[in-house]
Amino acid sequence: MTEPHPTADEPGSETTSAPPSHAWGTAPAPPPSPTVPSPLLPIEATLRDAMGDVGAGFWRMLIVVALAFVPLWALIIWLGDHPAATIVQLLMILPSAAAIVAAGAVRDGRTVAISGSYRQALGRLLHYFLANLAVGVIILLIVLLPIIVLAIIAVAMAVQGAGADEPGPLGAVLVTGGILIALPVIGVGSRLGLIGPMIVLEQIGAGEALTGSWRRTHRQVVRLVVVFVVGTIPGWLVAAGAGLLAISLLAQPLVAGAVFGLGYSVAIVVVSCLNVVAWQRLGGELPMPDQPPSMGPESAEPAARRTDRGPLTAVLLLAGGLALVLAGSVTAAGKVEGWIADLAAGQQAGTVSFGTNGVECFQTSPRDVFEVGETIHAVAQLRDTLPAGERLEYEVFADDQLVDRGFEDPFSMPTGCLYFDLETTDIEPARYRFRYLWGADVVAEGSFSIGP
Repeated sequence: MTEPHPTADEPGSETTSAPPSHAWGTAPAPPPSPTVPSPLLPIEATLRDAMGDVGAGFWRMLIVVALAFVPLWALIIWLGDHPAATIVQLLMILPSAAAIVAAGAVRDGRTVAISGSYRQALGRLLHYFLANLAVGVIILLIVLLPIIVLAIIAVAMAVQGAGADEPGPLGAVLVTGGILIALPVIGVGSRLGLIGPMIVLEQIGAGEALTGSWRRTHRQVVRLVVVFVVGTIPGWLVAAGAGLLAISLLAQPLVAGAVFGLGYSVAIVVVSCLNVVAWQRLGGELPMPDQPPSMGPESAEPAARRTDRGPLTAVLLLAGGLALVLAGSVTAAGKVEGWIADLAAGQQAGTVSFGTNGVECFQTSPRDVFEVGETIHAVAQLRDTLPAGERLEYEVFADDQLVDRGFEDPFSMPTGCLYFDLETTDIEPARYRFRYLWGADVVAEGSFSIGP
């Protein structure tokens, strides 16, 4: 026979009465917890930390990125407008990812490992490429629709005569359209600006990085734009100065490309440090939980405790960038003046110039003697600007003997310049003269030789 359990009303009971239940016999739902908004990105602290990281690991990070960017840019300038230059440009994604790895090591207080940076970047390269490709496609789609609308409006205004006699309305439409294009591009670019560190440092997939960056950057667009516009000025100033110096060295394209590649590497170091610091302050964690303890023999050595080098680093980069811009402006001025003079002379007399490193209608290193097998870039500066619908006759002479004659396709718009690439693999050594005719008038003429 069992004894009845005591109840709360009986003396000596060890149980307590239950609280009144909900009217329908269920406990009421707990009150919702308040939503904590994500912290806003601190602009000054982010800039200071990023410049401090640049100062702390500058030389090792510069070596990491320059090892690839210097030869790649040298090759691109040397190739000119050859299609292979596009393939070389795609290879720049690897040192860009390695720069993020190096910046992450500096932020984590570790010594940058050169080989380890490239190993980790190579392991994340596919996701990094796919994410950047997706961002490019998204931005292209954002830009494409306004451009189509603007083109339709411009054509309609031109048909009605508003564009010719009243340029004001058309100009207002173009300016408004430019703003409508720029704002969403800046916004989307900022919202997806953390994909690099998320893929390379957090080691997540491309899709997760895209959605994660969009989530973490909520309400942060203005602050991210300010951080990246202000913070990248020192680096891009150095790159601009190196670019001006490279212009004066275009006669030696490999040297010019190497000079620009070095300045570009400095800019990428600054951008990568800004990107990593912004990523960390918006939810990124260092050290990464799945990162191996050592990315190379150098990385095992802990970095020394560093002081706040941010302001000094920014001042030094700005001073160096300004000095390079001034020096580059002086050295490039003569080269640009020569181009302008040649262009003016070409428009007056009509010339066909030849070289190996031109870009469209600019002949960066003209020559008139070539070897069999070289690709010749030809630029024809016509004596007159010819209207749309016209076409030119061309004649080719080898040692003063006519060997070829034909017609170019009709112009789709007014044209004062033509350019083309000429493969010389199957061309016999001789002195060649090339000229364009418009009716009976010679509007451009030039000569070159192919040696044995």
